[in-house]
Amino acid sequence: MLTMALSRLFFCVGTFFDEHSDENLQPYIQGSKKVPIPTYFICGIEVKGSKLVDSLPDGGKIADNLHYLGRSGIQTIGSLKVAYLSGVYNPSSYTKPNDGKRNIKYQVNYIEEDTNKLLSTAGTSDIDVFLTCEWGKNYHALLTDDQLPAIPHPRPICTTYFNQI
Repeated sequence: MLTMALSRLFFCVGTFFDEHSDENLQPYIQGSKKVPIPTYFICGIEVKGSKLVDSLPDGGKIADNLHYLGRSGIQTIGSLKVAYLSGVYNPSSYTKPNDGKRNIKYQVNYIEEDTNKLLSTAGTSDIDVFLTCEWGKNYHALLTDDQLPAIPHPRPICTTYFNQI
């Protein structure tokens, strides 16, 4: 059953939007085109085109079969418990309090409030999938040198979260 569920879902992590996304997604939003399978995404470094999720910090439906999961949290999708964390770590903004702008415009960097929300709910249930735009510490230990991607250094919150689940 799990294999069947996974074959019918698509998860997208990283930078989902570009400067043309609002225009390119309009046929799906208006219903003249259909996203073929249930698609769930989190955002990464969205510099442009994030207008569709600006007012959805807790996630929501963008179009039929297209769903933004939100800033952080855990959702049950089919038979899967999916934990997620949108954005990227920035030590200069991580401990800053939510100034309210995060509720009306997507912010590239997650803050401590986002990770605390995720960590507080993680202990209450088993997680099947964890979605993030970043790599955890020691991810490379499972890969050969030729398999290593060219990516930035791992972020501490990913490692902390993996250690707690």
